[in-house]
Amino acid sequence: MTLSKPVYEALPYAYILTGSTVLITQNSLLAWASGLLLYAVGAIIWLLRARYRCAPAAPTRRVKLPVTAYEAAPFIYIAAGLFCHLTYLYAEGGQTPMLTLAAAVMLYGAGYGSWFMRAYYRGYHRTVRITNA
Repeated sequence: MTLSKPVYEALPYAYILTGSTVLITQNSLLAWASGLLLYAVGAIIWLLRARYRCAPAAPTRRVKLPVTAYEAAPFIYIAAGLFCHLTYLYAEGGQTPMLTLAAAVMLYGAGYGSWFMRAYYRGYHRTVRITNA
């Protein structure tokens, strides 16, 4: 049995979204472990596909990071945003909840923004059509 292309392409996004949703909505250790596992598997699948599909680009980065850390940066930002969001949901008193919510929003924005820009510039939005002339 084989998956259709739209389902196959959507799997990493579905894993990441499901894992994030479980982390935010559930309040048990087993659910959080499952959510973290789903999130990590989705990120790893996306990174492996990106590495396979892209030709290595000439290094133009200003900051020298290991390739793995550079490729995983959007997912690290989103995971940090999830951590801040969970802190906001379960922290009590003072200014901590509002500051952690602001940090979560900024980290989500940085993570999703860099992830979508990276996918856009790598050409995942384009479809290649081969025609016989």
